[in-house]
Amino acid sequence: ERANLNFETFMNFWIEHITGQQEESPLLTVRKFSTADDFIIKNNIAKKSSILSQIFDYMTRCVTLVKGYFQKHHSLRPLLFGYSVSKYYEQSFIRIVGSLDEPLKFRDLILFLEVTFIEHSSKHGVTLRNRDEFLKAFKLPKYEAIAWSNIRKVIISEKENKQKEEQRSLFLDGLVFNPASPLFQYWDLLVSASAGFVFFMVPFTIAFRPEDGLESVTWWLCNTLQDILFILDLMFKFNLAYPNRRSMMVLDRHMIARYYLASTFVIDLCAAFPFDGFAMLLGTAEGIRSWLRLPKLLRIRRVWLMIQARL
Repeated sequence: ERANLNFETFMNFWIEHITGQQEESPLLTVRKFSTADDFIIKNNIAKKSSILSQIFDYMTRCVTLVKGYFQKHHSLRPLLFGYSVSKYYEQSFIRIVGSLDEPLKFRDLILFLEVTFIEHSSKHGVTLRNRDEFLKAFKLPKYEAIAWSNIRKVIISEKENKQKEEQRSLFLDGLVFNPASPLFQYWDLLVSASAGFVFFMVPFTIAFRPEDGLESVTWWLCNTLQDILFILDLMFKFNLAYPNRRSMMVLDRHMIARYYLASTFVIDLCAAFPFDGFAMLLGTAEGIRSWLRLPKLLRIRRVWLMIQARL
């Protein structure tokens, strides 16, 4: 009140000062606005305003440093070999150099990166650190001209590595099973081995019909586990990618379901459905239940398909 200057006015002067609109510091502004004649009161007002100015200046410097840090350390590494970016390398090279036969000068490398990663450069800019990341990823020396063949060779190599990783991964895009993954191939081998075992077990149970004691319990456990295995396999098939006519993997679940329903779903369902289990719940005689296991012999088709795939 003695300074005739409220907090809102002081804040406005401080904002104008840090944005460059006002050259005079808030401290001098308070002194100028002060109407107090007492020298001590003027000094107290000046000290308080000086402390506020230092606090606000410190906050401004902190914000500037943090912003500069993130701009400086915003990495290009995750974008260097992205599918949506790699196809722009050639266009950017021609745009900067004019031809793929001529090398890219080292001084134009940052401009090349700005053109290639235009979205990144518009938000964060391209720094010397980003340039060094590019050189390290593409195994290029510093301060030397860059030939397009060197860039292209690394891009092709990275694409091949990504394809190998995708082949080894269990899931493709959208959590669809990858039929080429080692883990799914092990599962296919397990189901095929179970189908081969069933092919020999079903005629044996029909012929000898083990009904009593531990032997009967053992056969029942084996039969139940194999039924569960084939039912799970049936469910997995609705989420298993398949190659189309162009040898490209289909990842759409609706198309996968239609493809499976139109191909081997009926055979797999008959082979996996526990007819003998339902007959046992209904109290059917053991002799009839044994004959109801015959549809399980259709599972041998799985073994034949696996052998064909390996040949």
